[in-house]
Amino acid sequence: MRKKTQKTFQAGGVDIFLMAVEESLGDLHRLQIWHDNQGGDDRAWKLDKVIVRDLQSGDTNSFLCNHWLSLDRGDGRTNRILPASTEHDLSSFHLFTTKAARDFRNEHIWLSTLFCPSGSHFSKVQRLSCGLCIIYTTMIANAMWYKTEDNVDQTTVVNLGIVSFTLHELYVSTMTSLCVLPVNVLLIQLFNRCKEKKQTGKNSVYVAEKGDAKSLLSKTRSSSQFLPHGFVYVAWSVLVLVCCVSAFFTILYSLEWGPEKANAWLKTFLMSFVQDVFVVEPVKILAFSALVSFICKKAAVVSTQDDHVRQNIDVDDSSPSEGGLFAWISHRATMRVAKQQLHMALSKHHKSDAQSQKERKKKEETRKQTDNVIQEVVGFFLIVMILLVVANGGTNVYSHHAYNTLGGIFQTDFDQIQTADDYWSWARDVLVPGLFQEQHYNGDKVGWRRKLFVSDGVSYRIGAARFKQIRVESRSCGFHQRYTSLFLNQECNSGNSFSDGEKRDFLPGWRLLSSSNLSEDFHEQSPWTYQIPESGGELPVMADIATYGSGGYVAGVGRNKDAALAVIADLKEADWIDRYTRTVVVEFTVYNANINFFSTMSYTVEFLNMGGAVPSRSIRTYRLHRFVGPAGYIILVLHILYVACFLYTLYREVKLMKEQGKRYCRQPWNLLEIVNILVSFSAFAVFAVDYITSRRTLNKLLLHHHESSKFISSDLASFWNQVFV
Repeated sequence: MRKKTQKTFQAGGVDIFLMAVEESLGDLHRLQIWHDNQGGDDRAWKLDKVIVRDLQSGDTNSFLCNHWLSLDRGDGRTNRILPASTEHDLSSFHLFTTKAARDFRNEHIWLSTLFCPSGSHFSKVQRLSCGLCIIYTTMIANAMWYKTEDNVDQTTVVNLGIVSFTLHELYVSTMTSLCVLPVNVLLIQLFNRCKEKKQTGKNSVYVAEKGDAKSLLSKTRSSSQFLPHGFVYVAWSVLVLVCCVSAFFTILYSLEWGPEKANAWLKTFLMSFVQDVFVVEPVKILAFSALVSFICKKAAVVSTQDDHVRQNIDVDDSSPSEGGLFAWISHRATMRVAKQQLHMALSKHHKSDAQSQKERKKKEETRKQTDNVIQEVVGFFLIVMILLVVANGGTNVYSHHAYNTLGGIFQTDFDQIQTADDYWSWARDVLVPGLFQEQHYNGDKVGWRRKLFVSDGVSYRIGAARFKQIRVESRSCGFHQRYTSLFLNQECNSGNSFSDGEKRDFLPGWRLLSSSNLSEDFHEQSPWTYQIPESGGELPVMADIATYGSGGYVAGVGRNKDAALAVIADLKEADWIDRYTRTVVVEFTVYNANINFFSTMSYTVEFLNMGGAVPSRSIRTYRLHRFVGPAGYIILVLHILYVACFLYTLYREVKLMKEQGKRYCRQPWNLLEIVNILVSFSAFAVFAVDYITSRRTLNKLLLHHHESSKFISSDLASFWNQVFV
């Protein structure tokens, strides 16, 4: 029996009822519990357990549930048959988890203000007041301990993102949390252990009935509340005194501090508060729950919160309209329920249960469909997020900065190139100083190691730079017959296609190589011989006007500044760029170890057959070392997770194909899944090619890293990297 003003079946609450029966219930094996699904928004009820205690014999039976009694939550059942708990069911671990969960709602001083069980005699006002006392005592304790900062010479700073603190601040916050713990535990126990104020009854109750009921209820009462009710006033007095004294001395201490020390004290106070909320209180609750569950197991099983019994049962309260509890027990014990009324009640329950079964099945199907839709949406969202991270794992904001920095080094006067002389001037005055760093910004000469970097000081040259020229064949002009005599023996240099390219070998000055001059100065790797790249090693040159083949006439820039200037002077003097030159490309690759990015740079100038030039550039920034450092390991894990999601999707769709047959292809969403699977297969293929080409390029770099004058192409690696991204 409960008070009319007391709410029942509240979240986190313990509801206790007193029921009079004609005779002892004996050994209980099962308990059936249900409700009629009425009550509006509060009809959903999650039952933790039911404990039945015989007040005469003291026997206790526990029935564990931990399920929802609701059509809308859980498995949609409102009727359950609970078997009596055995020793195996009441294991130490189960007792620990249930007690810890209950104590977090009732004993944690901060969480209990939000999830305070209904009917608890430790009111929310008292809990909030104890929390205020913890704050004030933590303030004064931090102020007293913080005076030791003057004796600390060196401190170690710990940086956790935007939060930074010293080890001494951590030490102060920990010690103050431990110092204020006993005082506040004492206050909380004073409020918890005080008996409630007795209510004097207005009506007389039979002495025999009252004495019998008191003797029965006394068996359920524990000794947890052993202090007289007057100690509540003592607890309030101590709380107010502690808060006032702490606030007063905190103000006095703060008058001696400057702004820096006050801010540091505030930081230690906040750290102490966080430790109390997330460390001290949880550790205290978990330790006590473990002690009770693993050592005092029997006490934990039969513990039913006797303070709730005393609060929710009107032992001494008797109103004129209701009579007394003892009179109600006495009269209720003499009442008998007719068998016909009992059968009617049970048949009514069975009818309502059958009706609720149909309603439960309908709602269960709706819930399953809703759950499937939610799972599909959430799964698709997670896969998209993983795919975005995987696809963009090879790029970040630093790649954009590297692109701008490297482009700015060689961009000066590049767009103004119109003739061959302009090109050689740009190569001499901009390209060579940018490739070879000779001195620091302050004029000091750089060491030999720093000479391997370009002028930005952080990008390391991979191999050497090179010039590559693509020429067209000389051919007779296709004039009309009427004008042939006017332009006799006139040669033209038109054409931009692959078939128009020149592939013959020449001597310096573009003299055609023949059997008569074969013995002259001829080298297979000279700038005047056509060179075919390694099989699959280079890509065609894509410029603004046309796309050209990957082969051409190649001249190395040189391994240092003086050699590069000499190469440029020799090529200019020998007219390496003439009227048959269609395109000149300068290519080189650098590596920035600070951000783990390679950059392949191509500066292309197309010389038109009508005169003039069209300059263009290409800077490709990419990664060959993908899984390096913590971020790389995260990317690797996401790669594996994406593959796992793909395999699960593939297994699910194959299973659906077998089950549905031709009906599978009639649903548009299934066709979309097939498209996603095919796209994923193509992504796996591109990633495999990208990974293989990256490994080959790295092996090539390791093999020729000591040859500083050799150009090492990474066109394929950069191309497949960009395709995958």
